[in-house]
Formats: sequence, C-alpha cells, structure tokens
Amino acid sequence: SLSSRLKPMHYAVLQNLSCCLLLFPRLKTMAADGVRGTGVMLSQADEGMKLFKMAEATPAEVDSKAAELYKAQVDARITSLEAEGALLTGKDNKKMRAAKGKEVAELKAEQRYVDACKIVKGLEPKFGNFVLKAAEVPTAATQAKETEPAADSTKKAKEKKEAKKQE
Repeated sequence: SLSSRLKPMHYAVLQNLSCCLLLFPRLKTMAADGVRGTGVMLSQADEGMKLFKMAEATPAEVDSKAAELYKAQVDARITSLEAEGALLTGKDNKKMRAAKGKEVAELKAEQRYVDACKIVKGLEPKFGNFVLKAAEVPTAATQAKETEPAADSTKKAKEKKEAKKQE
C-alpha cells in the first residue's frame, strides 16, 4: 500500500495537502485568472504529487513457474501428512498425530512456501524468494533531478514579476 511505502514525515505532508490535491484543477484555473495567493497552494500540491510519484515503484520480476512448482510439491507433502495423521486414531497415537500436525504447521510457515503462495495469488513476495529482479524504488537523487526544472520555472516567474514592477 502507499502509506506503508512513505516515511512518516511524507505521510504527514500528504495529509496536510489533501485539500490542495483535491482542489488542484480548480487552483490552476484560479492561478490563470490571477487570483492572489494560489501560487503557494499550487506549489504545495506539486510537492504532494511528487511524493506520490516517489512512492510508486516498478514491480519485482518473479519466477512464477518455480513458485507454482514449489507450492505444488509442498501442498502434496502437506496432504500426505494430513492423510497419515487422519489414519492415526485413538489415544495411543495422540503423540504421533501431534507430531504430524506440527510438521504440517512448519511446512505452511516456511518462508519459501509463504512467498510461493503470495506469488501464485499475484502479490509481492514477503521474504524475497523467487525474485528474479528486485523492484526499483525511485531514490532521492532522481527526485532531486525532477525538482530542479520546477525550481528554475519559479525563479523565472519571480523575475517576470520583478520586471513588471519596474515597468
């Protein structure tokens, strides 16, 4: 989810800017009409949109065939253990039934099995098994490159205002 990828500071900024982001199309028209004070709101909304872009990441490439094969093998082992446990009836076999149950629980809790189940469902693997290429998350360096042109445009706007005032 988006909130789990954001740092707490970014999340707080997004909460404070939610009204600006909802009104973003209206703010642009207000700025075009010359309404005073909308420039700050527009810059805040742009910063919020940059945070959203920063939180987006390319999904990891996973080996789904290997995950499906592993899951099928473990599922077969689990069903055989459960069948063996079902055959062990009575008070005399209680310890052996419990041992089979524990073995099944260990198989289901294994990290590779959990990741295989998640991949089969179409989700990201929790423990990083069956990953061919890791997900790429935009870094602060790439964000800095994106903010430089925005800073230049604000400087140009300030220069135009100063030129108008001098005239």
